[in-house]
Amino acid sequence: MNDDGFQTVIDNREPVPRLEETPLKLGAHSVIARHKDYVLERVPSIERSTRRHVFQDVTSFAQWLNRHGQKQRTEILVDEKEIAAALDADDPYTDVVKCALTFHPTFAAWSAIFGRRIDQRAFLQLVRGQRAALGNHGELLLGELRSFEVVRQGDFKHELDDRGFTRFHGSTAKQDAKGAFPAEIGVKTPIFDDIKWVDGSNDLDCSYSLEVLVEIVIEEKLAFFTLTCPSLPVVMRAARRDAVAYLRDMIEEEYLVGIGALKLEKAPDTRSGTLADTE
Repeated sequence: MNDDGFQTVIDNREPVPRLEETPLKLGAHSVIARHKDYVLERVPSIERSTRRHVFQDVTSFAQWLNRHGQKQRTEILVDEKEIAAALDADDPYTDVVKCALTFHPTFAAWSAIFGRRIDQRAFLQLVRGQRAALGNHGELLLGELRSFEVVRQGDFKHELDDRGFTRFHGSTAKQDAKGAFPAEIGVKTPIFDDIKWVDGSNDLDCSYSLEVLVEIVIEEKLAFFTLTCPSLPVVMRAARRDAVAYLRDMIEEEYLVGIGALKLEKAPDTRSGTLADTE
């Protein structure tokens, strides 16, 4: 008994361990130690949404960044096919939004046949549909393609009329190819859709001049054309730089935009000490 008449009670119970939550590597669950028998139990973690938007135009992509981005932490990179932005690269579950860099229809039509062998009809259809990209030479090139003819073994002549239809009729005994065709043609076209010159108005598409080489091969009464553009890698890099400049012009100046591919990998966070592997 103490002086107040109360007996001191001694607590002989074992100390109760604290319930400390240990996140697993992948973040899908956590591990906690419950009191009874100290059994490790797996419990679900609280989930949150991460945004993975894919925009189809640079304008709305830039507007979204201006509203939701973190200017000092957002990382933005432009590669050959898309613009990608991670709002906070240090957060393993950060929002990552992208904007597709879509080829302009004119460039898509020409680039689709680069390095391929096409026949006279296919080339005529391309020039007819894309003659505006050829400037003043469009009609001249179209006329040359229409009149280009191949004579074979003296029995018929192969040519295309104004509608692109094939016509055959008799000819001489010579085997020859008739017609004049340039070895190089100039094509002026935008590369990426929705990318404008940064000139204060942003009304003009960024257009580039492509020097296209034309090779002609005559085989079995038919003419085949192969188009190549040796300077295309240089032009594509210039188009990417202009895409970067256009995006920079549309978003707030604190953002950094670079040329490259965005790649994020999860790694153990050792800044707050080392945790034992509970898996």
